[in-house]
Amino acid sequence: MLVSRNRNTMMVVSAFCLLCIIALFAFSKQFVYSEVTPKWIGLTLATPLITLIYCSVRRNIYLLTKPAIILLILLMSVFIKDWVTIGGNYYLLTYLGCLFLLFFFFQQVVVLFSINYLYGIVILCITALAIYGIFQYMGVLPFQNSNFKVTGNFDNSAGFAAALAGGFPYSLYFLQNTKQLERKISIGVVIVLLIGMGLSGSRTALIASLVVIMCYAHSVFPSIRNTQRIKVFGICLFIIIVTVLYFSKKNSADGRLLIWQCTWNMVQDKPFLGHGYGSFYSKYMFYQAEYFNNHANNKYALLADNISYPFNEYLLILSEHGAIGLTGLLLSVLLLFRYYCQKRTNPKFYAMLGVLSMMIFSFFSYPFKYPFTWIIVLLNVAVIYMPSQKLTGKVSYAIRTGIITTAIGFLCITIPFINAEMTWNKVAKLSLAGKTKNVLHEYNKLHQYLDRNGLFLYNHAAELHYVKEFEKSLSVLKRCELFYNDMDVQMLFADNYMKLYKYDRAEHHLKLASTMCPVRFSPLYQLSELYLEIGRKDEALLLAKHIVNKEVKIPSKTILLMKQKMCSFIQSHEKENVSPNNRSP
Repeated sequence: MLVSRNRNTMMVVSAFCLLCIIALFAFSKQFVYSEVTPKWIGLTLATPLITLIYCSVRRNIYLLTKPAIILLILLMSVFIKDWVTIGGNYYLLTYLGCLFLLFFFFQQVVVLFSINYLYGIVILCITALAIYGIFQYMGVLPFQNSNFKVTGNFDNSAGFAAALAGGFPYSLYFLQNTKQLERKISIGVVIVLLIGMGLSGSRTALIASLVVIMCYAHSVFPSIRNTQRIKVFGICLFIIIVTVLYFSKKNSADGRLLIWQCTWNMVQDKPFLGHGYGSFYSKYMFYQAEYFNNHANNKYALLADNISYPFNEYLLILSEHGAIGLTGLLLSVLLLFRYYCQKRTNPKFYAMLGVLSMMIFSFFSYPFKYPFTWIIVLLNVAVIYMPSQKLTGKVSYAIRTGIITTAIGFLCITIPFINAEMTWNKVAKLSLAGKTKNVLHEYNKLHQYLDRNGLFLYNHAAELHYVKEFEKSLSVLKRCELFYNDMDVQMLFADNYMKLYKYDRAEHHLKLASTMCPVRFSPLYQLSELYLEIGRKDEALLLAKHIVNKEVKIPSKTILLMKQKMCSFIQSHEKENVSPNNRSP
């Protein structure tokens, strides 16, 4: 009996460890987005499989139904709302279902095993990630993105920093250990995590960790809690640090203010129900274009670029799900905090700090793009809502049967999508190798699974444009607009229309592309070329002068070549217009 129990313990702890490792370190060049997609796909495969095995081998389960029902309602409302507005999105369903199954599994784990095990596994994983990042900064290990020195196995530093900030409160949990050696190790872990966050350049992670440390000190040390001067000093120190962090990357911070302003304009159009799931990707850039149309020569023009996230999860929820969606989320957080206050324990305190850390991080970044954030948050919620009632007999059998059926269903849905993602990667590489015509039929087949993936649709439209199938390219782009739209999409629209001699449409899309990203040179350059082609030389000349005098954000050979060509055009135009009577003898 003891051997069987130890075996079950090792199985479940290993499963939890596997989930953390997948969410932090999964990486594969078999996918187009080798850093993020494998993490999500790994989680959507591992979670149903783990819950399926767990429910098959255990007769009794633990479940606190109230938080499970709340989570289920929140997740299903997202899917149903999306289904009503655009149509069934089974890819979204697998992700949402994975999160619910993950929460169910965590509710079993937090009851059966010591919190020390779970927090310890998270600490080991994120410490390994922090060391990985430190080695990247030192040049010992390669980094994934040339724009960031420290990324871990993520696409940029945001995912790396979110993982460290999310697990950081657990490192403070072990500081209270009575054994001196373990306390020293815990202090070392805290230092490594803070160094990792600092090297990543994430001000958001540092601010979130600073707030967590202040809350920890206020709770653990009575002298701080009861001394007014120390409280005032702590608040002043926090304000000073935040101010320094703001001015250390002022342009980046100001750029986010622009994004928030445009997102707020988006919210005002549909304040109650929002624009729908995924609508930020497809609609935001139109609001940015409108902003610059109404604010010519704005100070933010040099900071604007293609935007995929609003750098604020709350604004994202407001824009996509409206005030109703945000209210539902905030009520859930309030219920969580109320339950925590009623049944406060030491492990729950650190779980609440973990929730707080991610709530602060969400004000300035997009942590929920990454699966490890969901693991941390759902684990914290499971710890706070720790079940106490064991379900046995027919009730347990019914729930386990439902979970097993659901897990099998999600596995059946997920596997074809994984195959589709891998096939897309293969055909994209073949296309880059000059075999575009040979793989176009594969693109058509992939629409069955990836027809709501805006980046796939853009990729397909670009390949159709390359083989001069301009009408088909436009057809795919119009579908792409529903899910993804930015300056590059508008430029491809314009290129297609120019090849079809529909110059009015091409001009419209080039102007829209230019107002979406005023800092970019390509739309203006292409527009001047268009004007020259249709004989509107005066307008081409005005654009050429604007391009020559336009401020450059990041110098490049391409921009230099554009400016040189425009200078040559201006000089040749001036020579043509010099009157023979005005020439010097």
